[in-house]
Amino acid sequence: MINFFKISIAASFTIAAMTVFFGCKKNPEAQKTVDFLSKREDMPSITADSLKTLVSQNGKIKYSIETPKWFVYDRKAEPYWDFPQGLHLDRFTDDAQTVESSVSCLHATYFEKKKLWQLRNNVKARNTAGELFETEELYWDQTAKKVYTDKYIRITQATKIITGTGFESNEDFTRYTILKTQGEFDVNLNE
Repeated sequence: MINFFKISIAASFTIAAMTVFFGCKKNPEAQKTVDFLSKREDMPSITADSLKTLVSQNGKIKYSIETPKWFVYDRKAEPYWDFPQGLHLDRFTDDAQTVESSVSCLHATYFEKKKLWQLRNNVKARNTAGELFETEELYWDQTAKKVYTDKYIRITQATKIITGTGFESNEDFTRYTILKTQGEFDVNLNE
């Protein structure tokens, strides 16, 4: 009786496995699902909704990050964090009392090994002088301590607007260069 029972379970399992295997061969969408679920590195190891967190370095608060969605893919060959619904990041001064600069965008990716942020879609950054930087893509290299893009950028200052293509800056957006200036326009705030 036990042998018959074991054989029945083995046969049932074999039939189920063959059904899934051959069923997926006929249905490409089902095969994609099976392939995706079998690759753990393609699935996030951490997910979070409506996240607001503080990041410290050497015991001092350096950053505040706020995002609707956060996914961590740390099993990939090139581990990264994905913020598919954007983020808002504030960078604080050493005393953690003042926001030194802030950045927001509609999609962001952080590459862990490179310590590199890629910010995309409606990127806006502001420095302590109140200057506003707008572009569609911006990179922040934390190792080199610089921010850059090769895309169009618009900088709104108190008295003028500067536009161009390509941009390099320090991390707090206080020393910067537009690589190919396209225009400079005076702004009269009294009108």
